[in-house]
Amino acid sequence: MLDSITKETLDKEIHRLCDLFNQGYVEQVLNQATELLKNFPDSVALNIIKGDANTKLQKFDAAITSYTNAIKLKPDFAVSHFNLGVAFQDKGEFETALQSYKKAIAIKPDYLEAHYNMAVSFGQIGFVENSIKYFLKAIRLDPYHYSSWNNLLFPLHVLKNQNSNSFKKLMKKFELLTNKKAKMNLEILKYDLSRGSLKAGTAMNKAIAQMFQDANFCIKNPNIDSNDGKKIVNKPKRIFALFQTGRAGTGLLHSLIDGHSKVSTLPSIYFSEYFDHTIWEKITAGGWEEMAMRFIKSFPVLFDSRNPSPVLSIGGVLLSNVGYSEGLCNLGEERNEVLTLDKNRFYVELKKLIDSQENLNALTFFELVQDAYDKTIYKNSETDIIFYHIHNPSNCAQLNFTRLASNLNCILMVREPVQSCESWVKHSLEAGNYEKILHPVITMLFEVDNLIFNKNRSVGIRLEDLKNFPKKTVRELCQWVGIKEEKSLYEMTCQGKKWWGNQMENTVTMEEAAPFDKSSISRVVGEVFSERDQFILRTLFYPFRVHFDYIEANEEDFLKDLLTIRPMLDQMFDFEKIYVEKYISNPKRFKKSVPFLYVRERLIERWKTLKNCKTYPNMISPMKISLN
Repeated sequence: MLDSITKETLDKEIHRLCDLFNQGYVEQVLNQATELLKNFPDSVALNIIKGDANTKLQKFDAAITSYTNAIKLKPDFAVSHFNLGVAFQDKGEFETALQSYKKAIAIKPDYLEAHYNMAVSFGQIGFVENSIKYFLKAIRLDPYHYSSWNNLLFPLHVLKNQNSNSFKKLMKKFELLTNKKAKMNLEILKYDLSRGSLKAGTAMNKAIAQMFQDANFCIKNPNIDSNDGKKIVNKPKRIFALFQTGRAGTGLLHSLIDGHSKVSTLPSIYFSEYFDHTIWEKITAGGWEEMAMRFIKSFPVLFDSRNPSPVLSIGGVLLSNVGYSEGLCNLGEERNEVLTLDKNRFYVELKKLIDSQENLNALTFFELVQDAYDKTIYKNSETDIIFYHIHNPSNCAQLNFTRLASNLNCILMVREPVQSCESWVKHSLEAGNYEKILHPVITMLFEVDNLIFNKNRSVGIRLEDLKNFPKKTVRELCQWVGIKEEKSLYEMTCQGKKWWGNQMENTVTMEEAAPFDKSSISRVVGEVFSERDQFILRTLFYPFRVHFDYIEANEEDFLKDLLTIRPMLDQMFDFEKIYVEKYISNPKRFKKSVPFLYVRERLIERWKTLKNCKTYPNMISPMKISLN
């Protein structure tokens, strides 16, 4: 078939290869591009496609060869220089990558991605201020560049603690940004910079206030005359949001709640970033009449869990094939069922609900989506409770959700923190990505006092209680939520079909898929963490472990241990050393990098909070399970 491609049909074939690449068929693209290059060696596009495929497959030297060929053919094409830089960056040759990015920017000064990658590469070799400078340039080109705002946090944290004067000067440059979205994201960034401190509450409120000012959150129904006295009254929904600290069993609790007759749920992984206001802007961009269809087009995997289309996740990352990774393609007793939703029926139900409203914001629209979802699946469903598993949301999504759902009830799933940390780190080790290995530790240390929770309407549930005392824990939860206990609460389901966990392969046994199997909470810590690692983490997590009844209080020993671990925080964890030996070619340079320094600074920040406060400022209370 490829032999029949002519110069006239080559462009069409290149577009086809690009589509295949985006769908994840990388090996196929590489093979076909290689074959086509035999007949069309002077094709810049084919050389770039071959380079992209090799980069994706981590064949960096081969990718470098392809991009170099493309540059020889067309030296003034910025994309070739940029992609060459990406290959060098992924290979760990950051200085060489910087030279390629500079050439790309010289050809195309407004090359957003090149400025962003310059920032990342500078951070990897320890040039903190240069890293911030190029993030700022990227943001000036696009005031709402997800990745720049999210990754800016790391060098700014380092600079804040190492050189406060330079930090203040650079922050003033960000203050000069006049774009409304930039101002909003700056306040979110300041909130993130203050996480874990006593000032975090003030920063959070400023961020929420800025979000309210800067986004058009409400859209009016043009078909209803606001002066005719006609008001649409909706039955108020009670919203319960499920959050997590590490690998603490939120998926399990979500699957148990799934089948309750009075509770509405959606597949959480699909909607972790729904309350990021940019999604709402896309849904409403075409006006009132297009909202239903734009929602459907934005979340195609909702209608068939086999759909490979990417789903937006934290930090602007796109996750593909989430239906497979979350176990939504091997449902049912025989593990041969998938999660589907009748698109046409859903559209009819959602459009009918939309047209009944006078106006909508992101939250009320989400409530309608829930109603339409339930009516499509169950034909007729009347629920007054929405159970939203907000799966690893970004700060923007989290804060906006908190702003919109003013009467939010929060459930925080927790697990013994050192064990949970090790489980998460172990899970991330195979990725070979430093940030994915260390950031779980940092995330957990700062999520234990997350200020988004309204303490009067929040509760923490221990995974250990749910596993060891399921009936007592479920009954306490039912009482807190205000629902009746049902048989379905003891079965793991999704859309009423048996769920086996978030496993891509059929490797989980019936016993392991039992809801209250205790293997996850009975694991002995030590497979990844050394005794030294455990000592550091047990000390840092001490207030949390006491608060949630994992240990008895012993403040005298805690304060001694706190002083003991301080010099240890400047050094690597033992499991870090193993990682560095395996993956890092230049350890000395690595220790100067922003990712490494960021982790050290955050650990020290956490230590300072404990030294001054003896606890975390904003912990919620655990649900007390009566064992009588």
